[in-house]
Amino acid sequence: MKLGFCMNIFPGETLEECLSALRGPCREVKKAFCPEAILPIGLRLGVVAAKQALDELPRLRAVLQEEGLSAFTVNAFPYGRFHGVRVKEQVYLPDWSDRRRLEYSLDCARVLSALLPEGGSGSISTVPLAYGKGPLDSSWPLLQEAAEALARLEDECGRRIVLALEPEPDCRLETCDEAVQFFASLPASTKLRRHLGICLDTCHAALQFEEPIDTLRRLLEAGIAVPKIQVSSALKVESPAASGLLTPYAEGVYLHQTRIRGDSIQAFADLPEALRAAPEGQWRTHYHVPLDMERRADGLDNTSDLLTPEFFALAAAAGCDLETETYTFDVLPGEHGSVSDCLARELDFVRQRLPR
Repeated sequence: MKLGFCMNIFPGETLEECLSALRGPCREVKKAFCPEAILPIGLRLGVVAAKQALDELPRLRAVLQEEGLSAFTVNAFPYGRFHGVRVKEQVYLPDWSDRRRLEYSLDCARVLSALLPEGGSGSISTVPLAYGKGPLDSSWPLLQEAAEALARLEDECGRRIVLALEPEPDCRLETCDEAVQFFASLPASTKLRRHLGICLDTCHAALQFEEPIDTLRRLLEAGIAVPKIQVSSALKVESPAASGLLTPYAEGVYLHQTRIRGDSIQAFADLPEALRAAPEGQWRTHYHVPLDMERRADGLDNTSDLLTPEFFALAAAAGCDLETETYTFDVLPGEHGSVSDCLARELDFVRQRLPR
């Protein structure tokens, strides 16, 4: 098991942006969290950065070594720009019906394979097939091609890379049930089972009112690889206070799918729609907030209470890597201090709950 943080909080559309983050804020996180040890890093490489990294692998490797960092995973979910512009539903494009998604994912896998130690393993997290509930037929051929390419890469380099689909609200794979059903429908193939898996995002699971520990247990019992868990927390609040407390979080960059559990669970594609409808119940919103965020006196809360020592013990026993993934600091309301300090505190939040 490795514990690190995801670099998608920093721009990563070009290799220069990635290197700048490694030399700057990543250095500060390491200094605060583990000054004497190597800090695992989840790279975030956009499509341009991935191609540039392939051309300049010695340079990227040298910067990681100089800064005392190691790459163990790549967030290949956002294909292009992820900060400072309207992202919303565009983050899912291109999806797994588009060959560009395959080519980009394999570029990221080749970069990671070159950075891993001999005999090591890593993961590439990716779009959960597509946004919406369309048919699976268009995604399957490219996923099969990806698994075959990753199997060849392992044969050539001796490093195993798992393509990890990340279930997310309103996507083709959204719930634990859908993930289990999808993998049950795949052909019985060693390559598929070895190189295709699930990235469990604990914010997304909590948003569906699923307990992360139950979701992880079910995935493992179904024989599905879970190479990486993105440790994250969703906003939570009880109505009738929801409208006033959540309005500042209805920002225009990211999609904030919202689920509200009263007599049943109501689903809203984005927070403004939920605020207009204002139903009664417990609200959970897809807004990654700091793991150490405490419940406020006014009732604004989060789902980090679901991240129990028992959950992390199961993750450790299964050998799942852990990656904190709060990427919203630049749109987060209120004061929260430096991003580097916040990231270090999140890593410490997880470390304190890991088995000794």
